[in-house]
Amino acid sequence: MNWLFICSHGRHRSVTAARLFEEHGHTTRSAGCHPNAAQPVTLDDLEWADRIYVFERNHRNRLRSQWPTVYHSKSITCLYIADEWDAHDPELIPLIHERMDPMTDSNTIPVPNPHPHT
Repeated sequence: MNWLFICSHGRHRSVTAARLFEEHGHTTRSAGCHPNAAQPVTLDDLEWADRIYVFERNHRNRLRSQWPTVYHSKSITCLYIADEWDAHDPELIPLIHERMDPMTDSNTIPVPNPHPHT
């Protein structure tokens, strides 16, 4: 299963989560939703992913505005983890686990699509 983690700049949270779950046998990618991200998210990334995880609600909103077709066809889960940590921060790793564990095979707090057919 392919998991895509998206944060703002693709430098801290998404990189940490991708590495963490890659170590647990998942195929992962990380990206950022801002144009100046270290690895900006692409349509290819989104189409590749079986599961998409964002860290903030505004990341999901950016996906909706940039790729509405993908937004309406993919499940996007928000982990609700603010941009307060450096990559691989010892406090960030347990927080990612806490948000991912209820679903691992991974559920988190699903953010329903507010307009599934628009």
